[in-house]
Amino acid sequence: MVTRDAASSWPRERWSEHPRYPEQALLLGSHETFRNYMRYIRDGVAQVAREGGSTRRRQRLLSRLGEHYADLTWSMSVHEGYEERKLYPFLEARTGRSLAWLREEHDELSLLHDLVRDGFAEAARLVSARDDAALEAARVQLEQALEAAETVLAAHLRAEEDAVVPLMLALEPEEFAQYRDLPQAKGPPRPRAF
Repeated sequence: MVTRDAASSWPRERWSEHPRYPEQALLLGSHETFRNYMRYIRDGVAQVAREGGSTRRRQRLLSRLGEHYADLTWSMSVHEGYEERKLYPFLEARTGRSLAWLREEHDELSLLHDLVRDGFAEAARLVSARDDAALEAARVQLEQALEAAETVLAAHLRAEEDAVVPLMLALEPEEFAQYRDLPQAKGPPRPRAF
């Protein structure tokens, strides 16, 4: 039997050796997808500058990347809703540990996502106005906002994994089954595309 204390002492690099891994470390796959998708979008915005091309082509690329970002942030908001309405309360009740700081980090990420979405909207507006200098300035600001969001996201995901995965691994299979069988949290409505 693995106790909560024993499970929480398992270092990250040994999680995969835990007898309840990967079944009880559910969020790791989603988190890796978020990291990869964010990197893809950031790299795409940088590629728009490197490749240049016609105004129409840049408009299409930025528009497509904005849609990808809307999809990413919608997926993240559903995931965060699940964490805040199901995962965190379950773990807090079982362990007595507060995970409120993770909710606060979700709020911080949401503000950064708003800046990135605003950046995509501004870039789309400037492409339509055919102002290349202003578009490049907006693209640079967008790239900086994406880098800031990506940095905060990476730190949050790592901290969240370090806080939550050991607690999940420490659950007895019966406890994990109780958790798994709880009603699924509902997510927010899908945000509009750019």
